[in-house]
Amino acid sequence: MLQKSLLIACLLLMRVSYAQPETQDTTANRLALQVINAMGGTEAFDNISYLGWNFFGSRQIIWDKVHHRVRIDYLKKKVTIITDLDSDSGKLFMNDVEVTHPDSLAKYLYKGKVIWMNDSYWLIMPFKLFDTGVMLKYLGVKNSIGSVDAHVIEMTFNAVGATPENKYWIYIDPNTHFIIQWDFYNAYTDPVPEFTNTWGDYQKFGNVSLSGDRGSEGVLSDIHTWDQLPESVFNDLKIPPMHELSK
Repeated sequence: MLQKSLLIACLLLMRVSYAQPETQDTTANRLALQVINAMGGTEAFDNISYLGWNFFGSRQIIWDKVHHRVRIDYLKKKVTIITDLDSDSGKLFMNDVEVTHPDSLAKYLYKGKVIWMNDSYWLIMPFKLFDTGVMLKYLGVKNSIGSVDAHVIEMTFNAVGATPENKYWIYIDPNTHFIIQWDFYNAYTDPVPEFTNTWGDYQKFGNVSLSGDRGSEGVLSDIHTWDQLPESVFNDLKIPPMHELSK
């Protein structure tokens, strides 16, 4: 699963941004806007200051959307990366010891940015549909894994990210306007997807709905949003569990 996930790592821009769509496919754009509005809208998402989640039991992510920082705690080994998404600064802890060697620090701070790009895309992709460089195309109605006749839009990329040849098919429930499935194609010309996952178990976090269930891939669990967090979250090795952090 993690090897697959890294294929899409660099498709997410370093900041969440909302631009004019790259194509004039009015049906695809209308459907994408319905998706975003059904999930609470861009303003509500922008108003989330901090967002945390567990990435398939491998990593815990806490994203400071205000100051553009991310904390990544590996859950199966003693590695913590705290990186500034706009610069090369941050902290690295390995085996409960802070690592300050410049080469190791640079390597892991960059790795932290790539992990954040990948892991957040699995959670907030619907809010990325109108990012700069994203192209949308309506493909018609197709049957989804759950036997729902869904509207399908194709998402491709115009010279953005490290893997612009990728594409997705996004399945949208015509009744709820939620995304219910995505198909990932490693190359635009591939006849079949490399993997297909459902998007399910939508829950409200403040004014925003997010989905954590990815079918056979697993679950993005322990999702949290906060208005404020102590600065220690982005400085200290040891922090409380996410459900105990101040809201």
